[in-house]
Amino acid sequence: MQGVFDVEPVGYTASPRPGAGPTFDTIPFVISPGKKVVLNGLYAVPDPDGRRAHYGRVVSGYESNEDAAPSRLQQAGALHLDMPMRRGDDSLFLHRVAELEVLGEVAVLEGSPVSVAVEPPANLPQTGKPVVPLAGALAEALLGFPPPGEGLELGRAFGADAAVVLPRSALPRHILIVGRPGTGKSYARGVLAEEIARHGIPQVNFDANGEMAEAAVELGGVNLVPGVDYKVPLWALGESELLSLQPNLTQAHQDLIVDAYIDLSERREVWTWEELADEIRRVGAAVAQRADVVDRAIRRLGYGIRQNAIIGELGDWSDLLRRYRFVNVLLGGLKRSQREIVVAATARMLQRRRLREEVPPFVFGLDEAHLFLPAGGRESPSTAVIREFVRMGRHMKVGVVLVSQSPLGIDRQVMLLCNTRLIFALDGEDLRAMSGFLADAPEQMRERIPKLGQGVAVLSGGAELVRHTLMVEVRRRRTTHGAPTPDLKAEVELWSRTSRGK
Repeated sequence: MQGVFDVEPVGYTASPRPGAGPTFDTIPFVISPGKKVVLNGLYAVPDPDGRRAHYGRVVSGYESNEDAAPSRLQQAGALHLDMPMRRGDDSLFLHRVAELEVLGEVAVLEGSPVSVAVEPPANLPQTGKPVVPLAGALAEALLGFPPPGEGLELGRAFGADAAVVLPRSALPRHILIVGRPGTGKSYARGVLAEEIARHGIPQVNFDANGEMAEAAVELGGVNLVPGVDYKVPLWALGESELLSLQPNLTQAHQDLIVDAYIDLSERREVWTWEELADEIRRVGAAVAQRADVVDRAIRRLGYGIRQNAIIGELGDWSDLLRRYRFVNVLLGGLKRSQREIVVAATARMLQRRRLREEVPPFVFGLDEAHLFLPAGGRESPSTAVIREFVRMGRHMKVGVVLVSQSPLGIDRQVMLLCNTRLIFALDGEDLRAMSGFLADAPEQMRERIPKLGQGVAVLSGGAELVRHTLMVEVRRRRTTHGAPTPDLKAEVELWSRTSRGK
């Protein structure tokens, strides 16, 4: 062997039994004595000239040992014989076989850095050929990832010595991160935030549980608390959001307010409460509504607005996104209806600002996405505007990152528009909800998703972003992780030592 495949083989392609040799889809190989083969590792079967090869990943394996045959073990136990059960890897009575899932054929091109041309499998692999491990630059080239400095470095390929680096083009095509609580999805969101910040791309993140609060500051950003240092203006609300500010409205009141809202919004993009109140009076006069009904509608809505601390004058978001590359909106402590208003109104406002180039391109992050983008045809105030955000994001030069512990609860239309998926441990209906988003993941990988370790995820996506579905070990964060799984025993002991526990 020559060239980039000039590596000591770990085994040789084989026919473990009649009719079970290499196919266009799988390549069994016998592992050489003393060699180690890892699950999901990348390996190649090169041609003799070393410039072309079949390549794939290990999806299964087994060991056959005549010394450990059930009948032999039974005899040894019954007769109390001290018989060898495993004589070592070089035993004549033992062999180990692994199976490669063929991912394609590769031609290594001349030049530096390593460059490859990848094609679908077209030639039938042969038996008796060496199998060599793939690592480093060649493995990364085969996986289709850019160099770490040019993309978003997530971690290492599980079982293979290769960096997992998403191209920056994955951002405007949107990213979905899902997994059970405690599996590492929030941690991975932090890694992604670090990478986005490293490239100087502004981020607006809606943080349901304060998990990104410390990281936002460490990345040179700012935390905003709705109702304290951040408010949403009336003109950024939708009809249902406006009415939700005062639930004690009669149908006549609602009709007046909605008609006034529509008429005013058609004439002006930005308006005040006083102008809306005047418009309600004008509509009331136009439809000959009684004066007391009109006045009561204005008073009730006005009271609801004054009682809602999240409603107020909009700050200068153009300046905010110039000064801070990470704006983290803290949603904790808000009622669910207030959360939906904040997210929907801010998204609507940013969409308008971005279309007029008043704010720079940015990444829009949303935690607990299932609460704002519910599945099953249910609509929250935020559903329509965020769905439009996702649909138009690439054209507006805006990326979207959605995080959820319940993919089953997310609007499927939105999930289909997320071209990169990072899937941590899931099971049951949530796993079935993701079954159509696993691209070319082999069945063995799909079956292991419920038992993935913390910090390990399946990465899948469009072939131009993630050439092959793979498992990734998320790298260590450089910022503070705000949501570690608590040790309840340690937390009880800490509480007991404080004045609250005495």
